[in-house]
Amino acid sequence: MPDNSLHYKGEVSEHALIFNEYSELLLIQNNGGGRGPKNPRLESPHYGKWHFVGGRMDETDQPGEGLLREIFEETGLQNVELILPCHVSRWGFGVPIKYSVAYLARVQGRPEITLPEDENAMAYRWVPLAEVPQLTLLTEKHYEVVSGVVEWGRKLGVITNA
Repeated sequence: MPDNSLHYKGEVSEHALIFNEYSELLLIQNNGGGRGPKNPRLESPHYGKWHFVGGRMDETDQPGEGLLREIFEETGLQNVELILPCHVSRWGFGVPIKYSVAYLARVQGRPEITLPEDENAMAYRWVPLAEVPQLTLLTEKHYEVVSGVVEWGRKLGVITNA
């Protein structure tokens, strides 16, 4: 008889590394967890650091489904194509266990992003890949994620002129 006491508990977040047709990466500048661009939490260690669009998924979300919702909520973008999940990492050491899945994604053109009033971003920016190492990303792991996803993007022809 199976041991039902070993029920898995975990959280999954999905993030998109969205590239435009100029092979620029869309990044969000964190306002420290405050609500809205005019309400920063300056004392947060995340304040001012750059990261990817996305977030935690609901229990009922299918892979990619919740991510598309998060992309729309955070950026207003509707025509994002999720190409491939390229990187999985574990973060934190508590319970529940937390995993993050990073997707390679693309969008046509260089769409304008409008800051939502109730999100924890204070800026968005399309960044040429050569400039990513000069930015302060949310964690050191984020540089590894960018490298892995860029490698897949080049193999698949999504990133062509970087």
